[in-house]
Amino acid sequence: GMASKVTAARQAAAGGIRAVVASGVKPGTLAAVLAAEGVGTTFEPTERPLDKRRQWLAFASKSKGRITVDAGAKAALTERGKSLLASGVKGVSGAFEAGDAVSLVEGGSEFARGLCNFSARDLERVKGLKSSAIEAVLGHKPSDEVVHRDNMAVL
Repeated sequence: GMASKVTAARQAAAGGIRAVVASGVKPGTLAAVLAAEGVGTTFEPTERPLDKRRQWLAFASKSKGRITVDAGAKAALTERGKSLLASGVKGVSGAFEAGDAVSLVEGGSEFARGLCNFSARDLERVKGLKSSAIEAVLGHKPSDEVVHRDNMAVL
């Protein structure tokens, strides 16, 4: 339906490609689109397109779980390009392992997807803690970051 067309157009725009959703039934539509006659709905490429790895994370990876974060963590990730730390994690759901793709959620909405450095079980034990306290709780420290910024795509 239309929702899948809009989703595909947004994905193309995130990858730096202009996309147009227009009628495929009306004769001359393609020529009008190519002539930039304002037919259909145009999705302009984003100013900073996602690289191929982040496109895969955002649109092709299957999320194995959800990590709920607080508003401060979301701002650090989306506005300042930071990595997700355990201190910003409020909740964990799903049965994921370290290295699995997870959805990052705030206020009930997914805003990013990334590869998690912790299993769901371990993250549940260290959520809300400072990075310096992780090893004392787990007996080992998989990483300082729950999701490193290099392994994350903001949606």
